[in-house]
Amino acid sequence: MPWGTSLEKTYTRTAGSDYLLASPPSGIEWKKSSRDIQNEFDVRGFDGRFGAGLPLINDASLLFLQHMLAKMKPVDDQGGGGSRLVVAFSRSPMQAGQAGSGESDIREWIIENDWLEAVVALPEQLFYNTRIPVYLWILTNRKTADRQGKVVLVNAQEGARSMRRSIGEKRSYIAPDQAANIAQLYIAALRITREAQHPEFAKVRVLENDEFRYRRIVIDRPLRLRYELTEECMTQLSGTRAFSAVADPDGLLDALRPLVGSVWKTKSKAYGALRNAAKDKGHIWPTSQTFEKAVRKALGVPDTEGEVQKSKGSVEPDLEQRCYVNLPIKEDPDEYLRREVHPDAPDAWIDNTRTRVGCEISPTHFFVPDVDCAHAFLGKYAQLETARVAQPPGGEETGLPYLRAQDLHVVDSAVNLPDVPDTNLIMFSCGGGDLVGRPGNWRLLPLSFGEAVTRCMSSTLSPGSAGLSANGSTRVRIAGSSRMLGI
Repeated sequence: MPWGTSLEKTYTRTAGSDYLLASPPSGIEWKKSSRDIQNEFDVRGFDGRFGAGLPLINDASLLFLQHMLAKMKPVDDQGGGGSRLVVAFSRSPMQAGQAGSGESDIREWIIENDWLEAVVALPEQLFYNTRIPVYLWILTNRKTADRQGKVVLVNAQEGARSMRRSIGEKRSYIAPDQAANIAQLYIAALRITREAQHPEFAKVRVLENDEFRYRRIVIDRPLRLRYELTEECMTQLSGTRAFSAVADPDGLLDALRPLVGSVWKTKSKAYGALRNAAKDKGHIWPTSQTFEKAVRKALGVPDTEGEVQKSKGSVEPDLEQRCYVNLPIKEDPDEYLRREVHPDAPDAWIDNTRTRVGCEISPTHFFVPDVDCAHAFLGKYAQLETARVAQPPGGEETGLPYLRAQDLHVVDSAVNLPDVPDTNLIMFSCGGGDLVGRPGNWRLLPLSFGEAVTRCMSSTLSPGSAGLSANGSTRVRIAGSSRMLGI
């Protein structure tokens, strides 16, 4: 066997293999091979191995998978040939990467070609050096007719026995009878999912390919501002490069100082007053776009009742209120907007230029829903009273992390959030385990998230199985009190 990595080049001379098995290292970087891999991607595209996309440099798992798929035998006209492969992955290749990322594009390519036959969730602590959950991907280009367009999910996480003595991180093993049972679940999956009373029904799901695909949409609301001139604004404005470039910066500041404390509801009134104050003292008010942006950044204050801001005739979005929503691929985004968003934010719109299609295999796909209820109770969270955090006056430093709407689904720890902005807007406290968001766009923050504040709505689920009490109601603790929501 030649020395080297199969990611840099292929070493086997065979045209293809009938069966392929692999357990590639989890989370291994491909930086050392990046030049060869990037070149193959750029030059050969789908004629090479990595035409579907490249994952992040810190995990080569999906590169190994593409390498294996390139080794599959084609199916001939008589239905012969073809290959089947099994690869053991951690959870990362299943859902890492947002819509439009390399990881998502690779999964999308696999689903579009209908190669993913099954994913089996194995028990934890099966390996010597890691406790991470392991998933077996089963892929083939020769699916039987009854499995075409479908993916079998087998939840075998309870199918292991404890070892009498652990070896490193390995504390469990799969006995022969358990392995046979897992194989039988995979073989009989279609029949099992048709029989709700089957004893193994909760361990098997069969999903259509499109159920793994989603559309990531961006929902914007108009930027609304009022304008205020304070000493802090004067200091901020004077520190900008655009203001320093005027003929007499100090003189212009002195001309504006009598307006300190003024508040204007519209941009035209604010700029008109500033322009007149400068003119009265013999100064020329700059009209460059850079200068006007600096003035608006210093004087503009977010205000839900403020004037809608426009640029070149188009309404400007409020980036602080921008929301990212993942919708099932079959759901109409416009209908979602009308149903879930417009009742509370009638001025919101979808920025179609930012819409992306993604694909992921979420661990939640493996669980059969066992709560027979609508999810309308989540909408009631928005009506509950939550703890509010008012910002201290005078721009006093708070040191609190600020969870913005655009960070809701992409940040997993409060330490990665920016500081609270200098604003008098009402904030809500939130932390690990809290349900945060707006109607139609919620996220349950990871338990290790930490403490932060947000302009989104925030509710705290009480401890318990899936947040459910014994009588089937959802327990919600808000601002130190316990309330019950019947579902």
